[in-house]
Amino acid sequence: MSMSRRYGQSPRGQRLHASTPHGAWKTLTVNAASRAGHVSACAVFESAIGRLCIESCVELLLLQALSEDDVVVMDNLPAHKSKAVMEAIEEIGARVLLLPPYSPDSIRSRMRFPRPRKV
Repeated sequence: MSMSRRYGQSPRGQRLHASTPHGAWKTLTVNAASRAGHVSACAVFESAIGRLCIESCVELLLLQALSEDDVVVMDNLPAHKSKAVMEAIEEIGARVLLLPPYSPDSIRSRMRFPRPRKV
């Protein structure tokens, strides 16, 4: 489905000629832990990520930044709910909270990382 406008305005009797952007879009995925004063365990990927990538980030980055009694809040991505991710976080003594679907809190957490203008 195209997000381009299908209609436009031009002077009466003249055809509207316009271009629409299309081509190679780049996707950046940011994975990070956010605390009150700083961001840690940050990783940026040039594509969408899946379960194996999330598990690796948790093992290599997040577990190093966590301590006992920390709370990890994650959105509803199925990869976040994998058994390996949950067990690894709880093994340290931290708790996992999953946001409900369409939570306004997930929007606030995404605002912490502004979208890049150009890649």
